[in-house]
Amino acid sequence: LMERLRPKYGVAFVISYVCMFMLVCLGVFNLIMAIFLENVVANQLQRKLMGIDSSQNRMEVRIKESLLRLVLRSRSNGVPEDVEQEIKALGATFHRKDARVRAMF
Repeated sequence: LMERLRPKYGVAFVISYVCMFMLVCLGVFNLIMAIFLENVVANQLQRKLMGIDSSQNRMEVRIKESLLRLVLRSRSNGVPEDVEQEIKALGATFHRKDARVRAMF
C-alpha cells in the first residue's frame, strides 16, 4: 500500500504513514504492558493480605492463650470454680488448639 501511494503523495505521506504505524504499535504494546503490570500488582497485594490475615489469626490465638493462663493462675481475680472447670473441659472437646482457644472466649 505504501509503495503504491508514495509516488502519488510523496515523502510526506511516507513519513506520516510510518509515524502512525509506530504510534499504533507502541500504543498496543503499552496497553498490553499496563494490563500485565496491573495483574502483577493485584496478585502481590492479594498475597500480602493473605499473609497478614494468617499472622493476625496466629497472634490472636497467642494473646488469648496468654490471657487464659493469667486468669487461671490468679485466684485473686475471682474466677468462679465452675467457670474454671468449664474452661478446662473445653480442652478435651476440641482437637485443634486454635479452635479450643477461640471457644474459650
